[in-house]
Amino acid sequence: MRSHRRLPVLLEFVMGVVGVFGVGYFLAGKFGVAFRWFLFSALWLTLRIGLLAVTGGLACLCMGPLSVLLATLHSISLNRELRQDATHSA
Repeated sequence: MRSHRRLPVLLEFVMGVVGVFGVGYFLAGKFGVAFRWFLFSALWLTLRIGLLAVTGGLACLCMGPLSVLLATLHSISLNRELRQDATHSA
């Protein structure tokens, strides 16, 4: 049962670092949450592109670590939700 949690959490982290949030939630079957995070991803991408254009690329110094932080927090949150679902269904 634990291996079923690994792939969504791993994908949520990897895709989150790239800037696409919600993939792990979608894979876990949480479509409503996934849709909201896909919308957030579009806004996040727009913000990143805008800041990169305005600052001439200097925003990468902040946006890169911030993306890793957000991806880590999303992965932890998804892992907790999947763990709770597993204990409630058992």
